[in-house]
Amino acid sequence: MKKINLTLIIAFLLALISGCSTWSPVEGAYYHGKYGNINSNIGVRFMGVSTLTITDGHSHIMIDGFFSRQSPLGYCKNDMETQKSKVRPQLEKLKLPHLDALFTSHAHFDHILDTPIVLDYFHKRTLIERKTPTKMFGTQASKDYISENWKGQFSDCEKNQSQPCFSKLEDGGTYDVGNFVVTAIETPHVEKKFPVNVFEKIFTCFKRDKNLIKDFPNYSFLITLKTDTQRQTPDDRTTPPKILIIPSANISEDDLDGINADIVFLGIGLLKPKNVEHYWNQTIGKVNASLVVPIHWDNLYRSLDERLVSGPNIFVKTDKVIKELERLAKQSKQTKLSYFNVFDKVTLPRFEQ
Repeated sequence: MKKINLTLIIAFLLALISGCSTWSPVEGAYYHGKYGNINSNIGVRFMGVSTLTITDGHSHIMIDGFFSRQSPLGYCKNDMETQKSKVRPQLEKLKLPHLDALFTSHAHFDHILDTPIVLDYFHKRTLIERKTPTKMFGTQASKDYISENWKGQFSDCEKNQSQPCFSKLEDGGTYDVGNFVVTAIETPHVEKKFPVNVFEKIFTCFKRDKNLIKDFPNYSFLITLKTDTQRQTPDDRTTPPKILIIPSANISEDDLDGINADIVFLGIGLLKPKNVEHYWNQTIGKVNASLVVPIHWDNLYRSLDERLVSGPNIFVKTDKVIKELERLAKQSKQTKLSYFNVFDKVTLPRFEQ
């Protein structure tokens, strides 16, 4: 009886908010590889929220792992568990031969829910092709969740080379992954307030593991190439892009001191319009980015097989946040704002230093 009542409540709430307006980028705002004169050999795919893959054709990295994106009623029916039948078809679209490393920013469900299936899908492929296991990087909460929901076991990265291994992220820690160097930067998670917390619990039928909503450490990532294999002449002044990924829309004043980045994947989920300028100044302004790609703006209950749109404006004011970002980008004169189509492989430009 309780489950029926809860289902009816969810159905009513869904009907209530279905009439609320949403936002999505206009077609001309999507990035088509026309920014910059020379392309690098780094390709990026965006899969909604802050799930991204970064590759140079040899080394492959994934940030977060959220693909199933079920409806609220679906989560209720499936007890907030990852669904293999929904995740594997999305992983196949990536066409990655292996996965060298999976980095999780934090242990909330929209960042980590499907990581057990990601590991299950890639670890044997990686072991066969690379002769080493997929490496996993994250917080202790991430490790705990994956260990409980993945049929395999983590190995010691220094000893066992037959199973995926786990390394706990540290603020300022640098991690070699093939041709890439990834630097972890501890940054605060965006603050969640009523009504988001209440609706979130209702929409997951109160089934969510309590650990997946606690305030655990959150990380952003700076990704650079170890060596520039594309440089043709000594007087070539262009370099591969430095990529900064900020999954959650919050920052402390000194988090990015001394860091430079050419491209920023900027999380804006739950960001309030009145806080946009401060957020911009502490992120884009500090790192002197030339290209900004908003992420975590999409409705995380909407399938990746559908066109991405923002969450209903009863929760967020994405359209107003975007207008502020557009104003600040235009004001800066050196920064371009663009968007990535889901699953499109985008080749990033090189930048003149």
